[in-house]
Amino acid sequence: MRSLAFVAAVILVMVLFIGALYAVRAETPVSALASPAASATATAAATATVTATTVPTPGFAVPKTSGELFNVACGVIADNPTKTGAGSAPNTFVLRSLAGEQVVVFGWPSGLPLPTLGSYMCGRFIGGAPFLGLTAFVRPGDADYLPPTYVNKTYKFSVVLPEPYRRSDKLSFSGLSAGHPAAQDAFTARTPEDDAIAAADTHCETACAVWNYVAHVVVFTDVPTQTPRQWFDAGGAGHAVGETTADITIDGRSALKVINGAGYPVQYIVADRGRMFSLAYTLRTDQPAPAGASKEKLDAILASFKFVP
Repeated sequence: MRSLAFVAAVILVMVLFIGALYAVRAETPVSALASPAASATATAAATATVTATTVPTPGFAVPKTSGELFNVACGVIADNPTKTGAGSAPNTFVLRSLAGEQVVVFGWPSGLPLPTLGSYMCGRFIGGAPFLGLTAFVRPGDADYLPPTYVNKTYKFSVVLPEPYRRSDKLSFSGLSAGHPAAQDAFTARTPEDDAIAAADTHCETACAVWNYVAHVVVFTDVPTQTPRQWFDAGGAGHAVGETTADITIDGRSALKVINGAGYPVQYIVADRGRMFSLAYTLRTDQPAPAGASKEKLDAILASFKFVP
């Protein structure tokens, strides 16, 4: 009988020990039971996954699913035109390209001062419906910052516009059938309001203040076979006493640089795809420069000129 009691006691002790062991294992995290090497591998894999999904590359892409991060998107801040229904909400804005095309509709983060309409910005956005969320600003000097670039899709060229320069609707035109010129894009540092006031001045003829410190690209489409020098020699850009010329290259095309020519301190003439392009700026030292305008910025605009596919 004593042996049977002893065996029963041993069995009872073993059952209690096994039960306690399972209780301890049930309360212990899986990571604590894993080997240090396995934990390090799992942590590295998790970190790699997070890095791959949260660090966008430069450019712009439409998100595939809600919650997927945008790459960098840039543009001019405009008011959201949708005021009712889907796509409308307080403090929502639109980023537009410098040609006026809509890039993204997004909500402004709460707690931040509202942006200045008409200003240029780059940001990172997270997908959502019906508009995106701004998660971070991308500033000049950051690797992903995209400088404000105007693209003319009709005549296939682009220029980079230093702030506060923008395309002036008052001074630009397009679609003239005569082709001489066919179009003109003018870039000013004035605000749209100042631009409208200056353009309404009917008392000026050739020295209008609205044109001071303005760069422009003029397109001629009636010169399918002429070289820049042939076009210039034939009087395409006029002539002035004391002007000088030099043969140069612009974006891989033969071009002509004119110094102190008719109307402009500097002018560049280049041909592409049966069109002639005149790049120049007006600058009068007897008139004050608009806020933010400078000769250095005008030179930078012309130097940034490129043809696009």
